[in-house]
Amino acid sequence: MGNRITANEAPVKLYWDDMNGEGLVRFSADFYMMDWVTQADMLQDFICELQEEYNELLEVEGLNCETDTNA
Repeated sequence: MGNRITANEAPVKLYWDDMNGEGLVRFSADFYMMDWVTQADMLQDFICELQEEYNELLEVEGLNCETDTNA
């Protein structure tokens, strides 16, 4: 399931609010200090990793994951 790595400090963090059932993305000040090309590349990499993780979860649960990953 992807390249799972844990870290204390990251330029982008994902949070889950169980009370509201919503996910949040938080960006550090370091993220905004990066070149825009680096920011865009980083975000695209995250999108691909998250989509892969989502698809694998659906497969494990026996659900069809016919999704458009180019959106």
